[in-house]
Amino acid sequence: MLDDLTRILRPRREEFQVERLKAVFDAQWVGLQDGAKIDWDGAQFSERESTWYALTHYFRATPIKADEKPEAVEVSVETDLAKHGLPCLVGVIDLVRSGGRIVDFKLSGKTPDSEQVAHTHEAQLVCYALTYRDATGHREGGVELHHLVRTKTPKLVITSLPPATEHQQTRLFRLIESYQRGLDQQDFVPSPDAFAESGRRKPKRSHECGYPEQTDQQKARQGVRLGDGGETGAQVHPGRRRVL
Repeated sequence: MLDDLTRILRPRREEFQVERLKAVFDAQWVGLQDGAKIDWDGAQFSERESTWYALTHYFRATPIKADEKPEAVEVSVETDLAKHGLPCLVGVIDLVRSGGRIVDFKLSGKTPDSEQVAHTHEAQLVCYALTYRDATGHREGGVELHHLVRTKTPKLVITSLPPATEHQQTRLFRLIESYQRGLDQQDFVPSPDAFAESGRRKPKRSHECGYPEQTDQQKARQGVRLGDGGETGAQVHPGRRRVL
């Protein structure tokens, strides 16, 4: 929801107004649930109030001023990695501030550690850097992770990182290659939670679990999300052509 509100409010370069934000929030709260089946178990009101409280804190605490003109807001990007023997990279960047500073919005239930988040989100952020460079012909000015921490008293934690390095790019390429090999070999490993629930039995391949085998056409269409969920993030599309 923070992505949606930023997309609606920031390009207008309007001063922060609680009344306008509340109107947009109310519309988005209803609209984003359209067609979804959510079992609130009686907690919808409290969840709505805590979300509203956190969002108002973000817009008051953000260093992004209302008169700052962004380079792009929730923009679709794509880059062809064929020259590296890799598939297309496709994604959506939340925000690009002036000077090519890439911003990614995160929600968290606890205060993030700057070193840990830099490592955890490295693949996603390097993807953004590569797609930005391909789309603009320029090196990004850096990356900012904006963590809205939804604790009892909300807070905004911003982690600023430098532009992606050649070493980080190489690590990303090796990760994509590993993913492709996994697809080719049908080497699908359960998530840690599923593994724990299985009593630490040896992970099964897809056909051993009763899942249908993938055809070559299905493999070509399949992508991997290198972000952390939601509409934004980066994906690898093995069979997709570059359309920039």
